[in-house]
Amino acid sequence: MKILRNIRYAYQKIRYGFSGRDLWSLDHTITDFVLPRLIAFRNGGGNSSSDGPSGSPLLEGYEEEQFDEMYEEWLRILDKMILAFEYHKLDMEDVESGIDTDKWFVDKPGGKVVFRNDDEEMWEEYKKEAARRDKVMEEGFQLFAKYYRSLWD
Repeated sequence: MKILRNIRYAYQKIRYGFSGRDLWSLDHTITDFVLPRLIAFRNGGGNSSSDGPSGSPLLEGYEEEQFDEMYEEWLRILDKMILAFEYHKLDMEDVESGIDTDKWFVDKPGGKVVFRNDDEEMWEEYKKEAARRDKVMEEGFQLFAKYYRSLWD
């Protein structure tokens, strides 16, 4: 069965350029595609000969003496986008939660998964970090959407 599924995915990849496997977690598939390219774009990996992208959407209509300030702001915006995608890719796997997954059990009356937490303080810190990262990702993804058409070099 696994062999047939892999053959089907290979066929889909050849015929359509992607397979059904890419759709399981489309957000992670997109992150895996965007993140390295966004980093390269930020660092001047396109047509630019500088250490960053050659232009900035913020510069239109501004005086020449504002160029450096606006360009630095554009780099900060790109950094926020990159951090959002990096956090999404990590998916909190780099943060210790204090939860021992070997101690999960199913609560029979309610039928829901319950876990025992060995370190309540660590769990609270984990939840705070998750909430902080969610805010960072929300801001970065909003900036990505806002400046999507400005990501050219």
